[in-house]
Amino acid sequence: MAYFAIMKRRIPIHKEWMVRTYVVTFAFVFQRVLFDYFPGSRLQPDMDRATSAMWTSWALPLLFTELILQLRRMRSTTH
Repeated sequence: MAYFAIMKRRIPIHKEWMVRTYVVTFAFVFQRVLFDYFPGSRLQPDMDRATSAMWTSWALPLLFTELILQLRRMRSTTH
């Protein structure tokens, strides 16, 4: 999506998609932190802990990123 946006010279849309891409790429680092250091993570079996860490590592950061991007878009259209 970022590629198509930049090809059509839609720079703000391209920037939003690139931010999402970086957030999803950074999920591997976040997953490692969750898997190793999250309090209470030793209460689950390893396979369940890994599955939880994988889903949480991309879903939560992407949710917060999307909220921020949408709030910025709403703020820019009201001014």
